[in-house]
Amino acid sequence: MRGAAYTALAVVGEPEGIQELINVVQGADNARKAEAAMALGNVVNKAAGPLLEQALQSPLPAELRPYLVTALGRSGSKGSLEVLGKIAKDASEGDGLRGTAVRSMGQIGDSSAAPAILDVLESTPASSAGLRQQCLGALPGTATTRDLPRLEKIHEGSKEQTPEWFMLRALVEQLRAQAAAEKK
Repeated sequence: MRGAAYTALAVVGEPEGIQELINVVQGADNARKAEAAMALGNVVNKAAGPLLEQALQSPLPAELRPYLVTALGRSGSKGSLEVLGKIAKDASEGDGLRGTAVRSMGQIGDSSAAPAILDVLESTPASSAGLRQQCLGALPGTATTRDLPRLEKIHEGSKEQTPEWFMLRALVEQLRAQAAAEKK
């Protein structure tokens, strides 16, 4: 019952309800914290962005941070891209949380996120395939023709016939076609 009430607060998305869920995440018993954090994944209100950003600045159990990062992406708050970019670029964060931040940036879908996503992709070793895949998954919704030179360089440096190579090739070809159409 409590979980359903938490979810309803998140879906409605009023700042007061979001703040109440954040308060639970920050101060209740572990079971309630987890329920409230999971409920925040249902947020779709841009007004929740600043509240979630502030909550991520406070001490939180590491296992609950991904829920708040996911909620930032679902909120659609373009103002949250800076916070998400910092998390994504922070090598001291685990690849899982960094990938969640990249995915959330892609979910917001603003072209201003592409440079940060490309930074993460370029700095991530091939051995971190999951994080690299998150970057490649987020780029189609954020990359524009201005990002084409960087993408071409990354593509040229990747190994042929790998899934990553094919994903990069498809994105480069799409952006080249878009650039050609823009010139007409």
